[in-house]
Amino acid sequence: MELPDSEIEKTFKVNVLSHYWITKSFLKDMMKNNHGHIVTIASVAGLLGIYNCTDYSATKFAAIGCHESLFTELKVHGYEGIHMTLICPYLINTGMFNGVKPRLMPMLTPEYVAEEVVASTLANETLVVLPHVLRYVLPFKSLLPMKVNWALMYHILKGPQIMMTFKGRDSTELDKNDNTTTNYEDIRTH
Repeated sequence: MELPDSEIEKTFKVNVLSHYWITKSFLKDMMKNNHGHIVTIASVAGLLGIYNCTDYSATKFAAIGCHESLFTELKVHGYEGIHMTLICPYLINTGMFNGVKPRLMPMLTPEYVAEEVVASTLANETLVVLPHVLRYVLPFKSLLPMKVNWALMYHILKGPQIMMTFKGRDSTELDKNDNTTTNYEDIRTH
């Protein structure tokens, strides 16, 4: 919550609005042909609120909600030829999570995640949680009271503790290397 408003808005543009506008730009043709595949890259942080990542978790929850709603709409209207895959990886070792000290499992490599995205898409998987073992742990969040979830997360899994040293990527490095400008108006009109 300490981030400047401009950083929060940027996170929402990248993690939520980009999914929405890109999907919207292709969806009419997919529906016309009843054919296509929509892949949403979300995060485990969109299934569990993550300490020190309020903005990031919120955007990933939003991406998952958008994906699930669109899935329902397409099925209700009979678009069985349009497939959807939701990818929810754990921490990926890209520099974005600098400072994090994982305890139970190491960060995922970008190569592993990319291979899983391709394989899952080709197999028409609907939900992919990486690593796969987390898929069996996450349902407990919905079944157990919030206080019990908190106790498990804090005292046993040590989830918040691994994020206490989170620094993230140096935004000045990102800005210095970012030669692209996204015009969201252009995306919306195509």
